[in-house]
Amino acid sequence: HFLDPSDEALKSLGKEAPLELSGLETIDELNGLTYTSLPRELQLYFARTTLQVTALTDKSDYDVRFELFDRLNAGSLRLTNQEVRNAVYRGRFVGFLHEMANLPEFKSMLRLDEERMRDGTLEETVLKFFAYRNDRAAYRGPIKPFLNEYMKAQRAEFPEERFGAEFKGAVTLLKEVLGDEPYLR
Repeated sequence: HFLDPSDEALKSLGKEAPLELSGLETIDELNGLTYTSLPRELQLYFARTTLQVTALTDKSDYDVRFELFDRLNAGSLRLTNQEVRNAVYRGRFVGFLHEMANLPEFKSMLRLDEERMRDGTLEETVLKFFAYRNDRAAYRGPIKPFLNEYMKAQRAEFPEERFGAEFKGAVTLLKEVLGDEPYLR
């Protein structure tokens, strides 16, 4: 749709007009442009770039999804294991982990730099709390598959109210015991 704006190509795709770039934030000056209105060097770059597409459906096995995500995640900016988990095991549990990780009392106990505050470290710490608390008998090492399995098991349904109360209670207790001292991972 983007590279071939000919009438024939558009008709075969069921489109009426060429694809126009929009929503770009990093290079916003390209918003509103089509392939043919791009500078020639960018047209050549797009035309020469190979685009590999791997389709996963909702029927794809979660282990396969995680493995594929992990293998593709070999670029210059790697996702953390928790960021991959959040993408692969989407569902209410991901939102719950994020909600608990952003409790001000919890965040204040951890001494993390700004990058670690945004890369899933907080959510992974909350995940570890629940995985060890509720399924420690299944832990055989290493940690990554253990956390993957726990997250997969919780993604569809989990006792949200009980989990929330347990985590908030643990944070309150740790805060009382530690005072202003940090909780070290």
